[in-house]
Amino acid sequence: MPNYRPDQEIAGRFFKLVHRYIGGGRFYEIVLASDSASGLVHLIDTAEVILVQQLRPAMRGLTDAEGTLVELVAGRFDHPGESATKLFIREAAEEIGATIYPHQVEELNGGQPMAVGAGLTNERSYLCYAAITSDQLTGNDGDTFGTDADEHITRLRMPVEKFLTMKCQCTRVFALQQYLRAEIYYGEATFGRDR
Repeated sequence: MPNYRPDQEIAGRFFKLVHRYIGGGRFYEIVLASDSASGLVHLIDTAEVILVQQLRPAMRGLTDAEGTLVELVAGRFDHPGESATKLFIREAAEEIGATIYPHQVEELNGGQPMAVGAGLTNERSYLCYAAITSDQLTGNDGDTFGTDADEHITRLRMPVEKFLTMKCQCTRVFALQQYLRAEIYYGEATFGRDR
C-alpha cells in the first residue's frame, strides 16, 4: 500500500489527485476534475453523424496500440459562467469545424449533468445533441482539428445506419447512439423539437 499522508494532493494540468483520510487508517484516492460537456452532431441533410478520433494515452493497448478512441465532441468547463450549450458549441467549432447555433442544441437529461465515474472522480458531464446541415461544416473530413498543441483530433463522418450498429469504445458515445436509435425507431427522443 502506498505511504499516504492525510489530504495529500498531486496536481496535474487538468486534474488533481487527492488522498483523503477517512479514519481508521483508510484513505480514498479521488480525482478532482472540472465538469464537462459532450455531444453528438447529426447532419440531418446527409443522414450522417460526426464523431472525433483522438489519441487517449490512458487507453493505450486497450483500444489499439496507440490508444486512439472514437468519441463525441467534448470539452471541459474552463470559461467562467459558460453553459453546457455554449461549451458544446465552442468545442464543436474547435474539434470538427462546425458552426452550431444555440437553438440547434438540445441538452439531454433535462440539462442536468451526470456522474462520469463516481467511484473515482467528482466529474459530471452534460450530454448534448445538435441537428445541423452539412453546409455548417468547414474543412475536410480527415483534417486534423484542435486548438491545443497536443490535440490531434480527426473528424469522422459516419452514416447514421453505421453509427447505430457500431461497437462503441466510449460510454458517452453509446448513450447518444441509444438516444438516436430511440428517435429513429420509437420516436421517443425530442431532438430539440418543441415538446
